[in-house]
Amino acid sequence: MKRNWNQKELDEHFSLLPNENHLVLSKKTSANRIGFAVLLKYFQKEAQFPNKKQDVPKDVVQHLADQVDASVEDFFDSYGWGGKERSYTEHRKAIRNLFGFRELTANDNHLFAEWLEEQVQFTHDTDYLKTQSYSLFRTWKVEPPSVGSLKRMIESAIDNFEKNLYKMTYQQLSPKTCSRLDAFLESHSDEGSDGYIEAKIPDEENNDILTFRQLLSSPGKPSVSTMEMEIRKLLAIQHLQIPDGLCKQMSPKLVKKYRLRAATETVTELRAHPAPIRYTLLAILFSHRHEEVIDYLADLLDEITLKFGNKAKNTTRKEAVEELERVQGKNKHIVNLLKATVDHPEGVIQNTLFPIVSSDTIRDIIKDMTKNNRDYKEKIYTKMHSSYQGHYRNSLSKILNNLTFDQIINFISRLLRLSNSFGSMEKVGNVILLLEMKFPLKA
Repeated sequence: MKRNWNQKELDEHFSLLPNENHLVLSKKTSANRIGFAVLLKYFQKEAQFPNKKQDVPKDVVQHLADQVDASVEDFFDSYGWGGKERSYTEHRKAIRNLFGFRELTANDNHLFAEWLEEQVQFTHDTDYLKTQSYSLFRTWKVEPPSVGSLKRMIESAIDNFEKNLYKMTYQQLSPKTCSRLDAFLESHSDEGSDGYIEAKIPDEENNDILTFRQLLSSPGKPSVSTMEMEIRKLLAIQHLQIPDGLCKQMSPKLVKKYRLRAATETVTELRAHPAPIRYTLLAILFSHRHEEVIDYLADLLDEITLKFGNKAKNTTRKEAVEELERVQGKNKHIVNLLKATVDHPEGVIQNTLFPIVSSDTIRDIIKDMTKNNRDYKEKIYTKMHSSYQGHYRNSLSKILNNLTFDQIINFISRLLRLSNSFGSMEKVGNVILLLEMKFPLKA
């Protein structure tokens, strides 16, 4: 229950109705009157009894005391509290009956445990689970367990989930994967290196090593060196041979919980865990990191192809403008040619038209006016192909070689879903052009 209430809220939520006032006034002592009134209105508002007297705001007690001819001290100092107090127990029972609630039974506990087992598959936010639990008990019209009991039940459900998660994940990991995960922990340098973990990358062209922090670092600005670093990360993680879809059945919130735990614990803390816990944390961390690196490589592919396309379009547009400027006064020449044909319909072209507009100029005009959109796009494609064959070819080949066909298709699908603007559709076209360069279709 919140701690602060204004007068309007007190009048609305904590004013005794006539039938309620009759029940309260039937109690003989002022302590029992204020005690019963507090329990009644608290339960009416929260569908549970306060765990201790201090859970009830003093303003609420004062507002009720004014209505039943009692004082705040009668409640806090004189009213008997706890299961051993006869009046307290009878008051709770009467209030439950008034609202149609009942006490928690063994069967209720069993059903609640099953419900919790389902909920912890999605979240381990104890505050959220507690709030949802109280809502469930309200729906069931059952008095909820005490705060301490509810906390223990939630923690037990989370603990059981984790034990099962560690066991099931451990069983999915091969001995080779476990060995390579251990190698991350065993190959760290000395204590003065801040606990960095080094990973050998199975790349024939690059025998460098990456630290644990480098594998988890954010990518830099789009560049060839950034592409190469992300590819090195991808190869290092793929070398672990973590099963595909390891986290597929886990909610994003739980994946985040365990990967952050693995990323923030020290090498010593990770080593100290039993094997199922250690391998599960590292496997979830690197499984998620693998997807992140692939997503970034897809984004990088998007940015590069957009860069190709823009550069090719700008160059082609510049060339087109230069060609147009090369035919000075094109419209004037056309008008003069048309006038000459009208004025001298029987004349010979060589004698009538060429003196007005030279044959070379006419050819340039014809060439300019017969250009079509296909020619323009072919020029853009040629220039993109030229860029691809140059600076970015090796890096782009590595990206495409390390993205599966499904990942590339999913990437294009993602662009299509976002294609509310012409720019997005242009990016899809540019990606397809790039794929055609890398995987040309046979005629």
